[in-house]
Amino acid sequence: MENISPGGELAWSPGFEGGQVASFGDVKINIEAYNRKREKDIANASKKLLSLAIALKSDLDHDPDSDPSPSAMSKAREIEKLAHDVKETMKLNLISPH
Repeated sequence: MENISPGGELAWSPGFEGGQVASFGDVKINIEAYNRKREKDIANASKKLLSLAIALKSDLDHDPDSDPSPSAMSKAREIEKLAHDVKETMKLNLISPH
């Protein structure tokens, strides 16, 4: 099997305001800024998940004996996708080497 890993090395260096920067070739990532944005994205997605779950429960409680409406099914699919995305985003935490 062919090795498709990049040939460069991952380098760590101090960034702006003392933050850590990871660089791989020409790509540089401010770890603290990345993690702050990631946490904000997770919080926003969690709020949206809660809102969708409340709306879905309301739809299902409205007429519990009937089949779920297309709107309710759409909300359920969106909840499933968003929950998966949040789970994957939570795995992407960058940790500085220090």
